[in-house]
Amino acid sequence: MMWKKKIKDLFFFWAKTQDRKVLTFGVIFSFALIYAVGTAARKSLGKRGANTRKLLQKKGILSNGGKGRIRFHQVVRGWRGRIFDRSGRVVLAQTGVKYALMFTRTEKMESLRTIQLLSINAGIPEEKLLGIISANRKNITILPRLSEIEAESFKKLLGEDSGFKVVKSRVREILEPVYFTSIVGIRESDGRVLFGIERSFDRFLKASSARFAYMTTPARRYKFAVDPKKAYKFNPQDLDGADVVLTVDYRYQKVAQTQLSKQVARLRAKGGAAVVLDPHTFEVLAMATVPVMDADVYHEKCGANAKKDIGSSPCTNKAFQFPYEPGSVGKIFTLITALKSGLYRLDSMVDTHGGVCPIGRFKVRDDHHFKSRWVTLKSATKYSSNCAYSEVGRHLGPAMLYTGLKTLGIGSKTGIELPGEFRGLVWPLRKWKKGITDATVAYGYGFTATPLEIVRVMAAIANKGMMGKVSIVKKVQKNGRVLWRPKQHFVRVMSPEVAEAVKQAMISVTEKGGTGVRARWGDVCVAGKTGTARHNIKRHGYGNYIATFTGFVPCENPKLAIVVTVIDPRYDKFGGEAAAPVFREIAKRILRMKAEDGD
Repeated sequence: MMWKKKIKDLFFFWAKTQDRKVLTFGVIFSFALIYAVGTAARKSLGKRGANTRKLLQKKGILSNGGKGRIRFHQVVRGWRGRIFDRSGRVVLAQTGVKYALMFTRTEKMESLRTIQLLSINAGIPEEKLLGIISANRKNITILPRLSEIEAESFKKLLGEDSGFKVVKSRVREILEPVYFTSIVGIRESDGRVLFGIERSFDRFLKASSARFAYMTTPARRYKFAVDPKKAYKFNPQDLDGADVVLTVDYRYQKVAQTQLSKQVARLRAKGGAAVVLDPHTFEVLAMATVPVMDADVYHEKCGANAKKDIGSSPCTNKAFQFPYEPGSVGKIFTLITALKSGLYRLDSMVDTHGGVCPIGRFKVRDDHHFKSRWVTLKSATKYSSNCAYSEVGRHLGPAMLYTGLKTLGIGSKTGIELPGEFRGLVWPLRKWKKGITDATVAYGYGFTATPLEIVRVMAAIANKGMMGKVSIVKKVQKNGRVLWRPKQHFVRVMSPEVAEAVKQAMISVTEKGGTGVRARWGDVCVAGKTGTARHNIKRHGYGNYIATFTGFVPCENPKLAIVVTVIDPRYDKFGGEAAAPVFREIAKRILRMKAEDGD
């Protein structure tokens, strides 16, 4: 072939050349030099790559991906979901990062020199640092809040084996904690959720993470993604948790919490609760509790060793975790049962026994002095006669009263989307004492209910006898898509006629001469009921007072159902004095806001 002949001719030409020895030596030397330089370069780059790989593998962020290359793994974490109020205002969200100095016990600790440096730079006594090291604990926070500049300086100051390190974490802050902590809850930096919406909706709020890989040469001159298509399709927002939208309005919550806190402080009471419901949707518009829950106080006083709540504990939300005997508020439950039975009407005459009536070995007295021994059921409600209602209770009997309370949801959970809801207690019929329990239950003793259970009944009266499921979460959404929404269902607990008659009786309570006159303002019609009860906290009987006012406003086409409870007020112990003014201020301000919004 032609190409073979050309090669042969070229070889003979080279062989005939006089300088073939010189040329041969030059070619061999060049190949040897190129080989030696290449081998040295490969060894140098390989050693650098091995050192880099060893260092990074020690930190746990890569694995060996093949000969001559390093495979990096980068974890991308999303942000935990946000919590909004019903108007779209952010209530809880992550706002950035924070730095903290911690001590972590390691096998080899060069801590003596570090202790001296920390004592000088952080202003911490050496004795305190030595005590931290000697404590039998793995992780101890030394400085919880560091600026970014301080964090960088401490990183340079501390060694890898000193046992001290700077920890970086994300900050999750509540807008106005005094108003919302008791609702949204507390979440620890280690991920533990203690209570509130943060706990009940943790599965939606929780963020996810994704693991991506890329390759680099030992010389680290270039990088390339292992799966470029996946990187192009990746959207960091997909890793974020879902957002929770509350039914609570920030403005209404601020009003309720402020007015309740002022009254509790003024009366030097132990605590209190206030709940505002929409009587048509049974959505919680505001939920206030005193004392206010606080993260620092919660860690100090709450948990497994928390004492029983007698009204002053900061560990519970009084709105749905404080059942108590409601006192005269319970007369509304008896009134509903009496009207439903057909045995009574509002103008039915009831015996007051002159304001003093025996129940068992005790004598019960009325605060109001009636001119006549016999009064109408409506008047007995207006002036809150215990003796008149004890007669109604005996006439109705235990079975009818028990069924009436259970039908109204007393002693049952409301279904609110908050963890740890307590429920009231209605004793089983076998424990009722005929002539005693039925008489006391009729005027609000002998059973317990939470403020949320009470206001649910008020909303049912305002809603013409239809009772719905109480809800504090409107929806859960992510990227414009609704993931969860509460299922509402209504149950008729009384006829519209009975609801209208009860409303008329409740209106009389706030009219001139009634026990709840201080709940009214201007020409606004208010339907409500006062309650003053002794709190059974002592071993041998009843002690402190609990004052309650509950109802709805306005009377026609009600927009708000409200309950206010003040626990153990030092002054103004009656419901019409301690709780009714708070009801008035909350209702007046929220109705004004609704009018401004065109609602």
